[in-house]
Amino acid sequence: MTASPPYWSEADAAELDVLIYALVRSVLRHRDACAACAVAGSGTYCNKVDQAIGEVLGWQRFRALLSKAEWLRGREAA
Repeated sequence: MTASPPYWSEADAAELDVLIYALVRSVLRHRDACAACAVAGSGTYCNKVDQAIGEVLGWQRFRALLSKAEWLRGREAA
């Protein structure tokens, strides 16, 4: 297991956990109703799923950058 950077808080991790949970839950529901996902099999998904995964990964990157900026500002003020 890799250590989290000092600016990644437990709250950041909890928010990401919620998003990942919602993503997985939605993908499983989607897969049952999407003809493209059903045909592709369990290892490949349609563009909608790829976009949803991209959004979660984009959020994680944004949150990391924002948390790092806040952490650095706090260090400057100290």
